[in-house]
Amino acid sequence: MKLYFSIILQEHLTRKEKWEIDEIIKFANVSKAAFYRFMNNLVQLDLIKKHKGNRSTQQKSVYIINKNPKSNDGYTPFKIETINFMLNNAEDKLTFKLIKLYPFLVYLEGGEY
Repeated sequence: MKLYFSIILQEHLTRKEKWEIDEIIKFANVSKAAFYRFMNNLVQLDLIKKHKGNRSTQQKSVYIINKNPKSNDGYTPFKIETINFMLNNAEDKLTFKLIKLYPFLVYLEGGEY
C-alpha cells in the first residue's frame, strides 16, 4: 500500500506518469525485494500497468498507474492530501504497518479519505 500511495503522490507532485524501478525504490524508500513483492500484487490487481523494457536496446521497464482498473479490491481511493499526510507528516508519520491499518479504520467509521 505504501508503494502504491507513493507512486500516486509522486505522479501528482511531478506530473510524471512513467516510473522506472530505481526511481520508485528511491522515492518510496523500499528495498528492491520489497518493491518486487508489492509491485507484483499491484500489477495482478490491475492497479499498476507494467510496460516491459527491451534488453537489446537497454530500455528499462516502466510502471504506470492504471487510471481504469478492472477492480480496486482492497485499495480505497484517497485524496492526495490524505496520502501526503500518511507518508510525509513529520510529527505523525505513519509506519508501514499503520499505513495499512489507517484506511481500514477510516472505512469502518465511514469517514472521508
